[in-house]
Amino acid sequence: MIGSRSLLIRVPLPTFSSIIHRVREGLQEVGELVYPSRTSKICKRTTSNSHPRLIQYKSGKSSSTIGLRSTPLNCQFSYPSLQASASPLQSSESLSLRLCSSSVNSLNHSQGHSRLLECSDERTQGIAEKDFIIIENFVTEEEENSLLREVEKFLKKVHYEYDHWDNAIHGFRETEKSRWSEVNSPIIQRIRDQAFPAGSPQLTLVHVLDLAQNGYIKPHVDSVKFCGSTIAGLCLLSPVVMKLVHEENNNQWVNALLNPRSLYIMRDRMRYDYTHEVLKEEESVFRGNHVPRQRRISIMCRTEVPQSS
Repeated sequence: MIGSRSLLIRVPLPTFSSIIHRVREGLQEVGELVYPSRTSKICKRTTSNSHPRLIQYKSGKSSSTIGLRSTPLNCQFSYPSLQASASPLQSSESLSLRLCSSSVNSLNHSQGHSRLLECSDERTQGIAEKDFIIIENFVTEEEENSLLREVEKFLKKVHYEYDHWDNAIHGFRETEKSRWSEVNSPIIQRIRDQAFPAGSPQLTLVHVLDLAQNGYIKPHVDSVKFCGSTIAGLCLLSPVVMKLVHEENNNQWVNALLNPRSLYIMRDRMRYDYTHEVLKEEESVFRGNHVPRQRRISIMCRTEVPQSS
């Protein structure tokens, strides 16, 4: 793979757990993990025989190594937040991660994606699998809580509104942020890196939308005056069902299950040709099962409107 490279980085153990989870889910391929021997029992329980990608486990005096079936050329995951923290740490509560890095946009998310989509027909499912991507557990619980602490500082000062300037949202409060804390900035950048092609113009402001338990979003297509072809949303706190319906044929529809800490990427045909809505509590059904709803926060990044428009 052109531009791939090997990195040696130290990261905290909670990040290790997140990486192992992503490997087990088929969302990440890593060349080598090295960590202190005193944590080997924990790591062995976490990884031994847990996924076909993990093919060997070796113990030594100072480290243990997990080998993966993939070769470096197949390692297609890039973790910008880890690359930024590549300075050596002496703490025994850290581990070393050696991975092959390339563009995150080359990552294949087909595994497990279709089970989160309920579609009216095969053709619509094909469009949805290409243009409505869902990545579960995109952030850890710790990262979710960190983001919530930051946005709550503003949200707690305002009341929920039950009308909207274009009548699209009911029971909401919102803000836009251009600056994030040192801890959360890498998470926001990770969303951008995952959702948008390298070099694509993006809106600086990040939209934070807080939907009350009794709130909902009505069917609409985001105005082409205000954002481009791709919208990425990180879902926090509560699962919701998002319904997408073709503007010209309401028999073509998609129900998407968006769980907490998942990232959805809506682009191209799903962004322009389909309305999208977040269903009310009493309508929150996916594959015949009720999906209980609570308060839900989404953090959204968007591409800019093309200059030709």
